[in-house]
Amino acid sequence: MLALRSKQGSSLFAGISLLLCGACSQIDAAGARSDQVVYGDDDRTDVYAHSSAVWRQRAMESIVALVPSGRVDETDPDNVLIEGDTLAVARNLCEGERFRDQPTGANCSGTLIDLDLVLTAGHCIDDLSDCMNQRFIFDYFYEADGVLATIDGAEDVYGCSELVARVNDGDTDYAVVRLDRVVDPSHVPVAVRMDDTALPMDTPLVVIGFGSGLPMKIDDGGQVTSPDPAMLQWFGANLDTFGGNSGSGVFTDDGTVVGILVRGEPDYVSSGDCQIVSDLPNLPDDGSEEECTYVGRALEGLCATGTSTVLCGGGGGACDACRVPADCSDGFSCVDSACLPSCGAAMCPVGYDCLDDGLCHPPTTFVCDGVDVVSTRCGRETGVVETCEDFCLAGACVAGPPGDTCEDAIEIEPVTQTLRGTNSNRHSSAGRGDCVTGAEGVDTLYTFTIDRTHTLNAYADGSGGLDPVLHLRRVCDDEDTELACDDDGGRRRDAQFDVELDAGSYTIFMDSWGDTLGDYQLDLTFVAIGLPDAGPPDAGPADAGPADAGPPIVDAGRDGDAPVPPLLDAGPDSGGRDAGPARRDAGIDAGLDMRFDAGFDAGDREFRTVEYAWCNCRVPGPGQDGPWPALTAGFLALVALRRRT
Repeated sequence: MLALRSKQGSSLFAGISLLLCGACSQIDAAGARSDQVVYGDDDRTDVYAHSSAVWRQRAMESIVALVPSGRVDETDPDNVLIEGDTLAVARNLCEGERFRDQPTGANCSGTLIDLDLVLTAGHCIDDLSDCMNQRFIFDYFYEADGVLATIDGAEDVYGCSELVARVNDGDTDYAVVRLDRVVDPSHVPVAVRMDDTALPMDTPLVVIGFGSGLPMKIDDGGQVTSPDPAMLQWFGANLDTFGGNSGSGVFTDDGTVVGILVRGEPDYVSSGDCQIVSDLPNLPDDGSEEECTYVGRALEGLCATGTSTVLCGGGGGACDACRVPADCSDGFSCVDSACLPSCGAAMCPVGYDCLDDGLCHPPTTFVCDGVDVVSTRCGRETGVVETCEDFCLAGACVAGPPGDTCEDAIEIEPVTQTLRGTNSNRHSSAGRGDCVTGAEGVDTLYTFTIDRTHTLNAYADGSGGLDPVLHLRRVCDDEDTELACDDDGGRRRDAQFDVELDAGSYTIFMDSWGDTLGDYQLDLTFVAIGLPDAGPPDAGPADAGPADAGPPIVDAGRDGDAPVPPLLDAGPDSGGRDAGPARRDAGIDAGLDMRFDAGFDAGDREFRTVEYAWCNCRVPGPGQDGPWPALTAGFLALVALRRRT
């Protein structure tokens, strides 16, 4: 959401501006706030093209892209791919705009400040669940014109194990994330400014990040425009930054990180039927600027948690990150990337156990990484304990909920009905619809089979907290068989589709956008518009006669064209024989259709009780008039007739 600020940082002004600029308050296609702009010349440069080897090196070693896990293709761990539309598509960019053909895969930016700590913006990560759904990726940059660097899964891709500190109150905005393991030696933490004082006016600045979700860019043309010496919460700067730069490290020219990019001006404006970059004067006189949280506020929050790190005046203490023994203080050993104290004569810290190796070991906990149960110590992964067959929740394997996969999709009847359920954090994502451009979340699957052509109207109500997405496939696990998909086609942000379906089996994906969870109501309206598909005919006996003819009825009367009125049930005959279904016209009166209860046997030509079949008549009771009373009585007398030959 766009956050406009006065130079004094009035949150009241921010709220008024937000109301006046509702059309500006949009999440861009990269999933980040569209809140930055170009001041004067556009100083953004691809990493390979920057003139300074020092800045190129720092960008490659220390800067991470925050990418939703759903956009990360780790099929080949040696060549991890990040999915995303081109900038031209994502922002409807006009011809001639810079970087329009590059992909937009990143969500936010971050900077490595310790061996397993990343500094970013608080609005980029809401909570631990959100953090766990992100990947922190190094090497998302162009190493040559049109050539993206190779991203190695083991060296460059990390998960979140802990949201160590976070604040986002409208003025101060930061987050410190502990990665799931100590970074590879190819990556190096940056120097962090420890002096908690205001930056001088006009201090030259460099910002490195993933503006508009693009592969990493370096901008070295900024300077401090408002230092905020009284509050030391944030400082203003004229940086060429865009949505996706949120969380970017802001550096002084000696390579020290001094702030975190968090807010700014709208970055794109309309030009006819497409968009162009918003271009402001290098030093606007109307207070326009980009705003950066002082890094001192983030250090203050980090150290208040009691986290032991060199940034908090410790270094090499219990549980501090390490790669080699030299990273730890005397009396500590580096085990599984953590500094552990010797038992010695002193007692171990509270919660630690002195083991046979003579070291104080912290407790082991278990967390989920996808479907893997992972052991952790000091908040860092130490190994995979178990891979779950269905689902991992709170560090343990659990059975997946109904409808979580194609194999256990919930079978429903193809009738008009309302389905209610919940997409929870126990669900996984079985597939995504092609109508969704943002990250797609967990889903519940329903399957049905129809025997004729039907129309189907599906409507998903997300008022229970879920932002619904609906899509339909002919083959559940084949995305190429998708027949319908909708995200926000209903009221508010509800989803719906109408489709005509031939006979066959189908799967409805009751999906959710992004990381939204909650209850849903799915209304399905089926209308049959064709005959059932009977399949191949049943051959039956060799001489089966016309299909579905039933037992033959032989008309023995002289009036062969007489209509056949309804048959009365004469009941069993007095001889105890069962009056079978087949019947013959006795031919007693050609004008009156009378049938024998057929029971016809070709061997002895047996005829059973004559059955009255002209009208639904009965003998009138006393005082009652009835149709043809005398004739009716005469016909009833014939019921007793029998004949044998």
